Amino acid sequence: MGPIWAPDMSAIYFRNESGDTVYAAPFANGEAEQPRALFSGHFLEDWPWGRNYDLGPDGRFLLMTKSGTILDAREIRVVLNWAGAITANKARVP
Repeated sequence: MGPIWAPDMSAIYFRNESGDTVYAAPFANGEAEQPRALFSGHFLEDWPWGRNYDLGPDGRFLLMTKSGTILDAREIRVVLNWAGAITANKARVP
């Protein structure tokens, strides 16, 4: 379910049919290796329009939403220039 290639095309990540385990299948010399389980848990199912998880540019997972998570948001906070705020905070750390 919801397969996605690593940014460097070295592996493909996917979930099993029940959606409770995420696997990685490394690729070497154009051949797929045996998939290995990365982690298991109770996660939300993929959405009809695509998967509900993604990888960052460095190949690390960014987000998987656990099932049972309250999705009834009553407030949304939008942070503008968040990269600048992070940079500014790093400058203050001794």
